Amino acid sequence: MTSQRKPIWKILCSKSESEVTKAKTIFETIRLRRVEAASRKLKLQNMAHEYTQKLNDVLKKAHTKHEASNYRQFMVQLQKLLVFADSDLKQIELELGVARKNLVNAENENMKSQKLLARHSSKISAQKAKSDSKESESLNIIQYNINS
Repeated sequence: MTSQRKPIWKILCSKSESEVTKAKTIFETIRLRRVEAASRKLKLQNMAHEYTQKLNDVLKKAHTKHEASNYRQFMVQLQKLLVFADSDLKQIELELGVARKNLVNAENENMKSQKLLARHSSKISAQKAKSDSKESESLNIIQYNINS
């Protein structure tokens, strides 16, 4: 009777394992995006520092208004890019937090499914042992009655 039932716990375990795999993939993708965003921000910060030094050098030397104006415009654009990079990094951090939470939830559900499968397997084993014991007892009684 129990052998004819569908193995629902195994199906739930495989489904939860696939959910964990999917959550890990999403988490890793977002983590890589965060690394790239942090790298871009660092490059922009380094560039801003470098061009700040160049602007200071230009301002110390004899220069044209046009040259100093170009450096200033470039610095303004660079500062805007830094603001965008910073907001992008913050947004990715939020997404990473959500992905981490989803991954933890998926792993918890997987552990629950594994425990339920183990509990079900032990229950089936106990039922089978009990059934085998009863069958053996019945056979022993029949044999005793035949020999008597």
